[in-house]
Amino acid sequence: MSTTDLERTNLEAHVDLCAERYKGLETRLDNVEKAVKDLHTEMRTMHDENMKATQSTNKLLLGA
Repeated sequence: MSTTDLERTNLEAHVDLCAERYKGLETRLDNVEKAVKDLHTEMRTMHDENMKATQSTNKLLLGA
């Protein structure tokens, strides 16, 4: 009996398998959210460093 056949004939099996599927999806979504958050943090750091470098360059040009 395949998984889909078992699910069609047994509601409890269907519910249990859905719970496992949702748990897996939730884990994957948590991983994606963490990766996006880490990427955002890194981009923000790069932006801030770039802005500091730009301000320093502008001061140097004005001084010259």
